[in-house]
Amino acid sequence: MRPALALAMLAATAAIASAAPPVFRIEPDTLHADTLGMWRASLVLENHDQWGLYPDSLFLDWKCLDDDASAFPTSGTMTLSALARAIEPAGADEQTGLDWSAPANFERGSVTFRLYAHDAKKVSHALSVTLAVTGNALYDLHPPVLLDVGSRKVEVVHMSVDASVQPGSGVLYVPPAGVSARSMMRWASQLVWRGHAVSIVSLPGSGHSTGAADRAGPASVGAVEAALDRLAHEPDVDRARLAIWGLGEGATAALLVAEKHPDLRGVVAQNAVHDPWSAYRALGSDAREAFAREAGRDSASWRARSPLAAAAHIAAPVLVLQTEDAPAPETAAAREFAAIRSEKGLPVESRMNEPSGRAFQRQEAVRLAIDYLARRLKRP
Repeated sequence: MRPALALAMLAATAAIASAAPPVFRIEPDTLHADTLGMWRASLVLENHDQWGLYPDSLFLDWKCLDDDASAFPTSGTMTLSALARAIEPAGADEQTGLDWSAPANFERGSVTFRLYAHDAKKVSHALSVTLAVTGNALYDLHPPVLLDVGSRKVEVVHMSVDASVQPGSGVLYVPPAGVSARSMMRWASQLVWRGHAVSIVSLPGSGHSTGAADRAGPASVGAVEAALDRLAHEPDVDRARLAIWGLGEGATAALLVAEKHPDLRGVVAQNAVHDPWSAYRALGSDAREAFAREAGRDSASWRARSPLAAAAHIAAPVLVLQTEDAPAPETAAAREFAAIRSEKGLPVESRMNEPSGRAFQRQEAVRLAIDYLARRLKRP
């Protein structure tokens, strides 16, 4: 081999060997959700080689360290490969990246971004960055309070509106069992933006509310009652314009509380369990055992959890919503609930999923509920 060629090959080999590996970094180096409850960061990929660098896939591993009793998983992985494909290739000694945002689903913990890329030589690169999750500015604006209800603690978060002129309407949102009030604050902001003061309550065994889950039983009803009373006494709330919106077991408890509060302007019952008997029969054996552990086995306790049994005694207007993710037996009970109210001349509106037609999705239910509250809570 000619000396000049040999020297050139050695130089090229040395250049390849000395090329620095790519660098993947995130700015800022910690995550603290903003006042809208969103995480925001910039993903930066630096190419320190002479060959082009091409992102292939992106994953987000998360770990929640929040100290509450919510039933959600505490860790998991999200695929963000669509974002990876949106990242432009990086040429020699260039950098690329994108701005990323996502709802902040917890307050303390960590997230790890894993980026996989290849270069023009078909060499693969696996890169990762771990960020600490250090807080949530939205939570800081609306700190939760713990109400004493008997021997239990009930977590309530209140999101106020500008009531400098006169108090406004108030909505109590009751999420399903296992969902903390704080985790619903970003979602509830849409109601605040529409001029409603919003309180959110954690059912027993959820968030920082103590006690065991009881399938919309006495403890859940007591928690909702306490939160409703607290909402009525908030300085930014007109107690003559109150409504409750519940989802799942939260909707069941909302209906049971409404029986005692004929002055409510409205109740939104989204995917409520209207009849414990039909709900129980539709379950598998393991789920039946869990149901019985929380609701008991005697018919009196089940009847106390049945909005269907109370359908003719709830004076407040009710909007019944059953979306595609509500089991068919519960939707059948919801139809019976609405029919009883209609026959008795009690105010009721409803929208149910029709299996033979277009699916009634949760997003559409939310829109209908927001419109309903605007009508029911408007000033006289």
